[in-house]
Amino acid sequence: MALHLAFEQHSKQTGRPIFYVDSLDDLICSASFIHRQGDKGELTKGPGGRLFDFLTTPYAEGCEPLIIINYAHFMPDDIVRFNSLLDDKRAADGTSISSTFKIMGLIDVNNPDCYQGQDFYSRLNKVEACPLSADSLAAAGAEPPLFAADASEEVPTHTISLYQGIDWKEQLLGHWMVDGEHLTFKKGKLIEALEQGHTAIALHEAPWDNPQFKHFWQQAAIRGGIGEGEGSMELPENFRLFKREGYDWAKLAQNVVIDNTASVPDGATLNPACSYAFLAQYICNNETRSLHMLPGKLEEAAGQLLHVNLTRDLNKDDWARLLDECQKHQVKLVVHAPPSIELSASLFEHTQTLPIAVDSPELPDSVHTQVIESTEVDTTVAMLTRDEPFLVIDISECGAHQLLTQVSGAYDASQQRLVFKETVGAVLTALAEGKNVILKGTFSPAKGEPSLKAWVEDSSDKLKVLFIDEANIGSRQWSEFEGLFNSPPSILIDGKIHMLTPEHKVIFAGNPLSYGQGRSLPSLFKRHGNSLVFDPLPPAFIYEVLLKPVFANTPLAEDAEVISSVILSVYERLGTYTSHEVLISPRELQMMALLVLSHCAKQPDANPQEMAAHYAYQLAAPLVPAQHRADFVRDFTPTVHLQREHDANKLNKPSGFLMTPSREPLVAALEDRLALRELRAQVSRGFK
Repeated sequence: MALHLAFEQHSKQTGRPIFYVDSLDDLICSASFIHRQGDKGELTKGPGGRLFDFLTTPYAEGCEPLIIINYAHFMPDDIVRFNSLLDDKRAADGTSISSTFKIMGLIDVNNPDCYQGQDFYSRLNKVEACPLSADSLAAAGAEPPLFAADASEEVPTHTISLYQGIDWKEQLLGHWMVDGEHLTFKKGKLIEALEQGHTAIALHEAPWDNPQFKHFWQQAAIRGGIGEGEGSMELPENFRLFKREGYDWAKLAQNVVIDNTASVPDGATLNPACSYAFLAQYICNNETRSLHMLPGKLEEAAGQLLHVNLTRDLNKDDWARLLDECQKHQVKLVVHAPPSIELSASLFEHTQTLPIAVDSPELPDSVHTQVIESTEVDTTVAMLTRDEPFLVIDISECGAHQLLTQVSGAYDASQQRLVFKETVGAVLTALAEGKNVILKGTFSPAKGEPSLKAWVEDSSDKLKVLFIDEANIGSRQWSEFEGLFNSPPSILIDGKIHMLTPEHKVIFAGNPLSYGQGRSLPSLFKRHGNSLVFDPLPPAFIYEVLLKPVFANTPLAEDAEVISSVILSVYERLGTYTSHEVLISPRELQMMALLVLSHCAKQPDANPQEMAAHYAYQLAAPLVPAQHRADFVRDFTPTVHLQREHDANKLNKPSGFLMTPSREPLVAALEDRLALRELRAQVSRGFK
């Protein structure tokens, strides 16, 4: 970022237009965008947006606008996606870039995640180290002259509280809001303060440690303004920023009282996930497919008591924002918090318990909601469902939106507007139908399978089998399939419970855990078992189906049996080392054969049998259990060392790669894979 700021300063001094790309969003030109007119906005079909405007603005002759791209936030796939920026005929997301524009990419080679592939470097006609000294960079990255000393009582300042929020930019500059079919821009606190003539601003509880936040003000100091396009605004010459930290908890606590005795049936629920509703709310109209703004719960209760049931404590910043809003609307917050919730000490050490009279409600005789702790969940569920029917839903890997309500939005190109739809989740639907519901498990959202819904909605009488491969790779627990063990079986998809038939079957497939690479045993399999473990394939089958076809119609066709016998001898030996797991897969055996074929294609004089011994040993040795390593090494170490001829020109360009003995195995493995890839591209038939 410091290097970017240095170029910003230089561009300002020379009058050179500059555009800074810090994320993928900054490169989008083709998508629909919001055309702003005052505080109103209209969704307009692309191309458009900030970069489009920069690229299509007419500049004076001789001007060389500069685009700086910070690749630190780009993944390799992102770089490939926008490769057109560096083509001979350059374009940004479909918008052509004039030859007068200069594009500069910034990378941090000290970052271990920095992509330094040659396919990227080769597209830039000049690659050089940072031209600025460490001192120059440090000066560029220092606090800008906007910052002043900590605000004191003698300095007249306007305070803006940011509550350490990740939405600091929206709080400062403003944001778009959807209201019906209209888009309205709500000005940020900083914009309003500047319009009111304030020149000394105290930023209270701002995210000073956030590099993006600091960069925002550094850029503002250089440019002498904030924002982009119509939302931009110049900073006064005497503009100064001050820092303020800490909350006045004694003052904030005047708006809250605590009741540790009971919850209120009609009280609003308060926890980190739903605290936003106390500040602003939306309601979705499914008939018009539009969202409408509503006052937050605190504004609705202006001048009154508001009872809330605290189910999980808020952090200090969220409490401060909430209680500031209480002061604004003169709301006294009565927080019903059970003793099991540890409240924020910084706030509640200033709070008295029940400083005003509050009637403790009586719980009804029949408690409709219970929390049951059990060490035997399945047994408990069986006992509860023995005498009366319950809908049992495993909520593990579910999001709250699947159980309660969800508002989804999309862009309707025909109407050129955003459309919304609210759907009711499985729990609320079941309760509305008068059903008893048991929720078990823990919340942990997961992605669904694309083919899952089609399988569920298949109403035919035939056997319906859902096959899920590589089911034990990753952290997926497949707990949504717990409903298969209900009676009748069911499954939760997109917030809706689907009842299944006996013809609905699921097959999970996966390689042994010993193969590693992130494989684990999901909880569904641990709890219910029913696994079918296949015995290792017989050597004759592997030879006829997997190995022999590799050499068909090649110069090694007559040597197929000899080569395969070497590979299969290794396979059979590994089979004797264990009786409860598979140490090597057919895929690895076929790879041995493919590498022999590839190597002999490049070096026709090589001995195929010796090559088979070499590659069989290289691929199998890492799979041998430690207690059998000496036995395997003794019997299968190749007697002939594989001779290689490296292309020195390829190795030494463009990075000056130096071949050393320690790098030899790595280079050999890489050359083998590249040679195999080249061979596959040359032949008319593919290998599986």
